[in-house]
Amino acid sequence: MNSITAGERLRLLMNFMLGFPTREQLIVYLSENICPSGELAGVSTASLEDSGKITFEFFYGFKIPHPETTSTYISADDPTAETFRTQKMQIIKLSSIYRDFNNALEMPGITDYTLGVSFPITSKRVYCFAFMCDLETFTNYKEYFECVRSIITFWEAFKDSKTIKEPPTPEHINTPLTPRQERILEMINDGKTNANIAAQLGYSESLIRQETIIIYRKLGVGGRRELKTMIAS
Repeated sequence: MNSITAGERLRLLMNFMLGFPTREQLIVYLSENICPSGELAGVSTASLEDSGKITFEFFYGFKIPHPETTSTYISADDPTAETFRTQKMQIIKLSSIYRDFNNALEMPGITDYTLGVSFPITSKRVYCFAFMCDLETFTNYKEYFECVRSIITFWEAFKDSKTIKEPPTPEHINTPLTPRQERILEMINDGKTNANIAAQLGYSESLIRQETIIIYRKLGVGGRRELKTMIAS
């Protein structure tokens, strides 16, 4: 499973970033490609508001339900809040997260994971990872994630730059949708929410959310608004 070296993973990540994907597309890519062992990783990103509220915007790759509460505050005894406060990378033992942090975000099943990694990109954004494999068995894994952090920081800086007018077409455009994705796309076009789609198809809302991200990536759009614009044109 671990046939790709850390250096190759970093090179592939840089190549992917040069296409200036959307943040949702980046979360999916990181989930599928960043783990040193090649396993799917749980990935999310969080932003900090001026009010001190921290909001988690995306969750992808987790083998557990999507959390009902997706926000906390900078003052909370929570690992992501601590990452914002210290502006340093955090390595968290997820098996004891609720013993170590009184206000950790409720995610049933997260203690089945081994280690969590979170690092700040700016004072307003943090990326968070959860791994099933034991990262500590990999040589220089902390240095590896510092490199990942540097690459994402560079991308975030350019993403907000006014010199970027339009992102290039993602390499996954024209990749065929699966029958389930085609059905979900029809329902999105009908104006149904992820919750509506999940209830009608009998899937979890988390699975529908993950499928919509993949659909957007395959179609080369950043979300529902761009999808509507593409269809209208």
